[in-house]
Amino acid sequence: MKVLIIGLRVGAGLISMCQAVKEKLDLAGCETIYTDLYANNKAQDNLNAEVYYKMAKCFPRIMSFGQNIAYKIALKSKKRHFLLGHEIKSAQKELKFFLEQNKPDVVFTNVQFVAFALDKLIDEGGFQGDYYFQTPDFMVPYYTQTMRHAKCIFSSCEEVTQLLIQKGCAVKIITTGIPVSSSFENLPPAKDLCEKLGLPDTNNILISNGGAGFGSNKKLVENICPYLGNYRLIVINGNNTVEKEKIEKFIMEKKVKNVVNLGFVKNMPEYMAVSGVMLGKCGGSTLSEASSCELCFIAYDNKLFPEIRNIKYLKQKNAAFVVRHAKDAERIIKQFLSDNRPFVEKKKNFSHINLRNAAQRISDIICADYKAKKPW
Repeated sequence: MKVLIIGLRVGAGLISMCQAVKEKLDLAGCETIYTDLYANNKAQDNLNAEVYYKMAKCFPRIMSFGQNIAYKIALKSKKRHFLLGHEIKSAQKELKFFLEQNKPDVVFTNVQFVAFALDKLIDEGGFQGDYYFQTPDFMVPYYTQTMRHAKCIFSSCEEVTQLLIQKGCAVKIITTGIPVSSSFENLPPAKDLCEKLGLPDTNNILISNGGAGFGSNKKLVENICPYLGNYRLIVINGNNTVEKEKIEKFIMEKKVKNVVNLGFVKNMPEYMAVSGVMLGKCGGSTLSEASSCELCFIAYDNKLFPEIRNIKYLKQKNAAFVVRHAKDAERIIKQFLSDNRPFVEKKKNFSHINLRNAAQRISDIICADYKAKKPW
């Protein structure tokens, strides 16, 4: 079975979910090809990624307000908004190339307008295989209920499954959870990881603003340092080199010893595994990964969409502390450092927000469906 897996660079989490599923399908003996939708269209790829990042950094509340209104309209609709037409048409053009080049039996994607484009191609006879869609957040993505030809929608949680059913979704839905890399499932003992990372113990507070490095951590680092005691901060700035340099300057000037200041890292599972608390943004992938490491999570409400919907889910589950400003984050971290007992229940709830082994479950379903369709 040949499986084409399609992600999108605009979200590092989207890519990591796709890679997690690819890994399991590879182990099952499938031939898999991963591609970014706009791998052959750099202009569109840069437009999608760079424009989104710039708008999200400059106008988060305005952007979020508009997206939230659009989302409420989308949930009530049985037809896709005409403004989606451009994205679907653009996706169709790229998809035709990948389908002709690779001739897959199955397509897996977590990008909803790729799924909509596949619907149109199937209507036109441009694709005769099956496609599967994964909901990448703890919410129903825009117009998902209007998908017509998906073999199955893999849902992130039972609440999303029930809402899709309620909204009249016509295709099969299975609650699988959000796929995370097996590197989060097979970690060495924390003591060994500490030794590898050059850390004396697991008394670590992890601060991460995602791969793009949204937001500023310098003031928070400055204000928390005096209260750390035998704890230390691990700050992951992602691709935000400006912020990393500011924190580095503070460390040098004040001769700070209990802050580990990093840029973009590829071994995030290891840093999560040696930390007791994490302050981070609320993408579906980050939350699922942190949940698998059973961290106590402090969620940054940075007003980005769809993260505000993920935050709503966390609040419903009493699974995280939610902060809007650095002052709030500072207050919660200081509270943890003085008495971590109030954190126990939230940590337990957070560890259950995502189903374990989602990638394996997805791989098993895809393989079983293909076997039923074409016995080996």
